[in-house]
Amino acid sequence: MDGIPVNFYNIDIFNYIPSVKYDFISMCEILEHLEEPLKLLQKAKEMLRPGGTIFITTPINSPALDHLFLFESRSVIHSLLQKAGLKVEKELAISVYNMDLDEAEKKKIPIDYFASLSTL
Repeated sequence: MDGIPVNFYNIDIFNYIPSVKYDFISMCEILEHLEEPLKLLQKAKEMLRPGGTIFITTPINSPALDHLFLFESRSVIHSLLQKAGLKVEKELAISVYNMDLDEAEKKKIPIDYFASLSTL
């Protein structure tokens, strides 16, 4: 994009001390790959300016070898977000088989979860 500076950092995010707060942080398909996703959500919250947005995507009921954290339901995600001091502004959850979400959770069918978050 012309005129918009972009900086790339190759650093462990927990060692990163930003000189500014961010308006928007995106974490797509990351949380399930962490043993403790709460820590990353808390760090992202610290880096967010007041009024800023965090956007996440993560699967529910999607076990895989590289998924270290298994979200079993939307309520598990909601609880984690609340512990991180984040509030769901908008969310979308879609069963991969286009079935009712409660039924998909009950039957352990994978669900794609998207959310726009703000600080509490």
